[in-house]
Amino acid sequence: FPGYTPEEIEYARMWHQYTNTSPAPPLTVLFDEKGTPVNPYIEDTSLVFPEDVVVLVGEFTAVGMVTYHSNGDGTVNVYDVPSHWHQDSEASMKRATEQVLQTVTTREVPDGDPIVVGQILHNMTIEH
Repeated sequence: FPGYTPEEIEYARMWHQYTNTSPAPPLTVLFDEKGTPVNPYIEDTSLVFPEDVVVLVGEFTAVGMVTYHSNGDGTVNVYDVPSHWHQDSEASMKRATEQVLQTVTTREVPDGDPIVVGQILHNMTIEH
């Protein structure tokens, strides 16, 4: 993918893996720094990302989102952050947020279909 950085290619590959559709929906790339709250709806300052994360979001929230930290070695730590928080009490909201931090998985960055990855790269927006 000439003209694209390894990071940009990783964003597109992760989005393709997550959405697993062709054509993939448009992608916006956001960044949260270490210490950013996992859930903006609770005030517990201990429930924060322990590392910088990339947040991949689609044009519509129904498409979903992917939150991960790149390990720089072809693997990523994936956080299962919901696109919407639907808990009915502060206690259940806190439990759901704790669950996100307790269930981080390390996965390899997939290669994906090069045609779809190229389409994603072409339609990707990166917000710094």
